[in-house]
Amino acid sequence: MVILKMVFLFTISLPELYPVSVLQNFTSALLTGCVTA
Repeated sequence: MVILKMVFLFTISLPELYPVSVLQNFTSALLTGCVTA
């Protein structure tokens, strides 16, 4: 959970470096990984 929180904060802190589509794909993949794990 701590790692996920860090990744979330890291993604939020650098929104200008990633296209919105890439962020959405990364978020959906991350959520899918959490659900399957």
